[in-house]
Amino acid sequence: MDHLKKKVAKLNEKDRLCALLFDEMALKRRLIFNPRTEKVNGFVDLGDNQRRSSEIADHALVFMLQGLHKKMKQPVAYYFVKGTVSTQSLAVLIKD
Repeated sequence: MDHLKKKVAKLNEKDRLCALLFDEMALKRRLIFNPRTEKVNGFVDLGDNQRRSSEIADHALVFMLQGLHKKMKQPVAYYFVKGTVSTQSLAVLIKD
């Protein structure tokens, strides 16, 4: 996020206007060991240890900023989910 803050600081006020978009995309269900973090990736994971489950994710929920005046798209967060995200969970993630 620090990199994004520095980049935005250089933009004029009009070019800073953007919209927060989110979308889900289907994933192949699988588990992969990440030796760098020593974690198994592929489980449902909503951003912290308390919201990580033992279910295998089959979708990714991606949040992205899109410029309203400047041609810009920047992914800012992603989460691994199972099925579609409930309205309540989506509201919590947007507020986070």
